[in-house]
Amino acid sequence: MNRIRLQSFQQDSSVNLKFAQFPCFLRKLNLSFCKLGDEDFPSSICELVNLQVLDLRGNYFSRLHFSLSRTPNLKVLNLSCCESHVELPDLPSSIAILKANICSSLESLGYISNYKWLWKVSLWNSNKLPRRERVLHSMLQGNAVENRFMSLTLPGRQPEMFCNTTTFITLQLPPNWNSEFTGFLVSAENYLWKDECVIVIKQEMSMDPQTDHHHDEFDINLDSYEYAQIGYVPFGSLRHTPWWNSAHTNISFEIQGKRNCKVERVPRRSNSGDSRERANDTLDCSECLEEEYEYRNTFKIINDPIRWRL
Repeated sequence: MNRIRLQSFQQDSSVNLKFAQFPCFLRKLNLSFCKLGDEDFPSSICELVNLQVLDLRGNYFSRLHFSLSRTPNLKVLNLSCCESHVELPDLPSSIAILKANICSSLESLGYISNYKWLWKVSLWNSNKLPRRERVLHSMLQGNAVENRFMSLTLPGRQPEMFCNTTTFITLQLPPNWNSEFTGFLVSAENYLWKDECVIVIKQEMSMDPQTDHHHDEFDINLDSYEYAQIGYVPFGSLRHTPWWNSAHTNISFEIQGKRNCKVERVPRRSNSGDSRERANDTLDCSECLEEEYEYRNTFKIINDPIRWRL
């Protein structure tokens, strides 16, 4: 009975792990700050078929010389503070959260377009990465786009001062917006990577002349994306709010704690298929225990406003 209850493991950095054997039923494995180099990882990790959370923060390896694609249930991978790490390893299709903050040598994310359930990626201060915008494009082409909040933090500079501003934006929608678009992006240039902001969203019948008007549509073919923090809010997540009305064609945003904000509509994919089936798959495949992992949600609707944590 005690063996069945053991579902997580945290390693002491003073113990050699190269030939370690872990129980196959482990769901969480914490090997953070264990001084692990390229040849120090136990190959038994790739045999952990029930593993969901793998924490490798603060180690010394430049590459993982084994494939994590053999861990079919892995949903959370944290590589932050691995400053010698050069290339993301092959990951299973189940991966939902990827963190690689302060990876100063990281040059490649591999075939990130293969990971269709990604909904949170954080790459703060990993400045060697080329073509960072393709991460956003891949996430918006994935299976979580209909009903899952998404959050992306790209490498960025430190802000010159604390941001305490509030931005008001109104997004105008066409009459058939509910069928043509899946949601909207909120982008900002406030480069604090571990902060939060509150987004107050309201639907309106007419435009407020005092509010900034935006008619932008996200262009999936852009070669670059200049914003460091990007949040995606699907329309499907807002349908249960009391103010939601698909007949209204204007949505106003009050964004607190971010500067140089931008809001864009995200067009629905032409080959999206059955959205209801995809939504059911999302609930089954990308639930990733972030509440247990970090004790907080990335997005949370609290009395209608959305609280966005990076």
